[in-house]
Amino acid sequence: MAFCCWLATHGKEQRWGNVQKGGRYKTDWNDCSVHCLDAAEERALRSDPWAAHIENDQILGVMRVAAAFKYNALAMLSQCQRKQYNFWQSVFGTECLHESLYFFNVVDICAFQKPVELPVTDHRKLKCFFGQVDLHSPQDLVAQLRKDVEGSELPEWVDSNCHLVVRLPAAHAFLISRNLWNSFGLPDPSPENLFSVGVRLRSRMLGWSHIENVAGPFTVAPQVQDFQEPQLSAELAGQIAQTVRVLAARLNPESNAEDAALYEACYQGAYTLQRIRDDLELSSFNKKVVQSAGRVCTARLPFQASYMLQCILMTSHLRDSSDLKDVLLRAIDIVMPKSFAEA
Repeated sequence: MAFCCWLATHGKEQRWGNVQKGGRYKTDWNDCSVHCLDAAEERALRSDPWAAHIENDQILGVMRVAAAFKYNALAMLSQCQRKQYNFWQSVFGTECLHESLYFFNVVDICAFQKPVELPVTDHRKLKCFFGQVDLHSPQDLVAQLRKDVEGSELPEWVDSNCHLVVRLPAAHAFLISRNLWNSFGLPDPSPENLFSVGVRLRSRMLGWSHIENVAGPFTVAPQVQDFQEPQLSAELAGQIAQTVRVLAARLNPESNAEDAALYEACYQGAYTLQRIRDDLELSSFNKKVVQSAGRVCTARLPFQASYMLQCILMTSHLRDSSDLKDVLLRAIDIVMPKSFAEA
């Protein structure tokens, strides 16, 4: 079921979650959103004169939107959906987005000639992605749209009584308004993933109360019974590699071009996973010798230093640099051979 919704840019920042040492996280979605674009999309954003007028809390147009699906590990994402997943994952992490990232399809859109200021008097009410514009503002917005289309008829689905608005990161909103993206995703992590123990739980981020009566159900993949987040280990990497081999065995690469491409991808996947398994296998660790240049052809130097460096270089995921020392000490304790602590 599709519904009418105004398309807007987000505010200057959104406060969410809470820092263990006090306060809340503050994120400028508009500024961050540019980083998930590829070179062509960024050029389109930079070169479009219309985009120069886009600022915080502005309406770019009106959309006809339909609920699509809820993200899961087996979801087949389009190119624009994958970029949005990568963007939100960089903020919240994989675990927080598992079955908590909701995608909507943009069925149709009608954009203003120039962005319009978001008609919300009390911006304190704008705490979620979905919200409501002021009481009598939809009529004014539709009137402006009629002027912008220069005599053409507006689509029948444009509703002059529509108060619903969704505030997206500015770059995402721009690409949708220009029909370069036809879908948008919004995160709604569970409160326990955003708040420390003992802190009062605040409202969810998506704004369900605004769309519960208009949005249809989201497509949900078949549930995996008793799913628990796996921890990377040699055993798990080996199991996944074997699963890829079993799937590859069901393909017919010699007579089917699509199967041939998929078979090649399975081959690369199985090889990579097997290498990870071999690097993680405890029996391959040398207790005292580490070759900084990586693996060499001798049993005396089996420990691959590149894996150690990848484990240690996780600082881009830190929210506060004050955590750096504790994280690095913990990482070194996990990765380095125990004999190093005795040296």
